[in-house]
Amino acid sequence: MSSDDVERGVEATAIDFARSSEEPSTALKRYSTKQISSMGDTVGDTRISIFDARDGHALNFDNIHLSTKGTKKKPSRTILDGLTSSFEPKTLTAVMGPSGSGKTSLLKILTGRMGGSKKLKLSGEIRLDGQAVDPTDITIRKQIAYVEQDVSIPATVTPREAISFSARLRLDKNLTRVEIDDVVNNILDNLGLQHVADALVGGG
Repeated sequence: MSSDDVERGVEATAIDFARSSEEPSTALKRYSTKQISSMGDTVGDTRISIFDARDGHALNFDNIHLSTKGTKKKPSRTILDGLTSSFEPKTLTAVMGPSGSGKTSLLKILTGRMGGSKKLKLSGEIRLDGQAVDPTDITIRKQIAYVEQDVSIPATVTPREAISFSARLRLDKNLTRVEIDDVVNNILDNLGLQHVADALVGGG
């Protein structure tokens, strides 16, 4: 995959990068003040929501190379060849290319799900808001969400249960159940899912 593949191709994978400059737990703590008892309360005429507009991040990557490490029986194979581009704050960027061109590999590198290993050789620089970062660092990974193409939600749970499960894993462990439930209801409201919040995802 070359730099030109970022702008052309027949298959697209979209990444909505870091709409918020705050981690979810930090954002919620900001809402949980004496003035605001829970998500969904109002201050004046303004409704407080985790969907409120916030500053985004700028993600840049330079000269990303990814290849397999060759052996006597199997030569090295280039997967990504010198990719350089950027994701601007509050934008939707489409990474395009044919099947097998390296789109998923690039996204996994940028979101910390793939790095150098015994079988892979990785080089290049990734910058978050102008600062060089290691995406595999947990503090960086918390600021980037990667949504798989395939649905991984079990058909036997409801939207409320699925979102609650994710919220309890991702949000601050010191939050109360009521605070987390407020976040879940806020998400269901904004996604228009309250009327099916307790229906099984698998339908039927």
